[in-house]
Amino acid sequence: MELEARQPATDFGLASLNGWNGVPMVEDLIQEEYFDINEERILNPLPERGPTMGKSSTNVLLVDDHPLYRSGLKGALLECAPELAIDDVGTSEEALMRFEARHYDLTVTDYRLGKSRSGAWLISEIKRIKPSHPVIALSTYQDEDVVLELLRAGADGYLPKTVGQEELHSALRVVLSGQPYVHPSVQHIILGRLRQSASRPPEEGLNLTNREREVLRLISRGMNPQEIACHLVVSVNTVKSYLQNLYRKFSVTNRADLLATLHNSGMAQRFLQDR
Repeated sequence: MELEARQPATDFGLASLNGWNGVPMVEDLIQEEYFDINEERILNPLPERGPTMGKSSTNVLLVDDHPLYRSGLKGALLECAPELAIDDVGTSEEALMRFEARHYDLTVTDYRLGKSRSGAWLISEIKRIKPSHPVIALSTYQDEDVVLELLRAGADGYLPKTVGQEELHSALRVVLSGQPYVHPSVQHIILGRLRQSASRPPEEGLNLTNREREVLRLISRGMNPQEIACHLVVSVNTVKSYLQNLYRKFSVTNRADLLATLHNSGMAQRFLQDR
């Protein structure tokens, strides 16, 4: 059943709480205290008319530890998508029990869940049980550590609690269609981490020892195991042991493949310059 574009709600039943007037913001519902990732998971244009939510009823699990905020968010979702069937709970443990006992098409969870385990923990558990299940993380925290923790846990979408009702609706449509959704306010965090990873030398993630680096430098110079043993004043068997460790770390099976990997990645040149 395709969702029709709707005008913003004029009343959530909570307007009297905060003097709301105009297009509602999620944060207006209540005063709240507050990789492998690739670039295709980052930029998510908002569709004017999003993909359908599928069945006549879409089952949503809503998780937030503040009852009033949870009630207001539930009302906001039903206002723009009345076909949703929403269960709401206040802890990650109760949410996981519900998830294991019932069928849900989507989970929306806060990051901080009071005294219970975090939303990131809940997301990782849901993904362990059903990796394809879509999850949107809602949070007032927008610092790098929190955003990356949620995405690494498996969140398919991230939205700050200041998001407007229409964008919340659009994010649900995008995630339910199988696409990721990351709010523009935190995209710079993801792009910055990607650039940082791209600029890092590939050997950094291999945890090479100083001796293994020396062996790689000598291999890059064209030395065979016997020559390397003489140069390092060790036995040939010791050199072969180093090579076996390097084969494992570089996912190759012989010295020729290792040397080819070094040259193709540019590491050979760096090792030759490292004297």
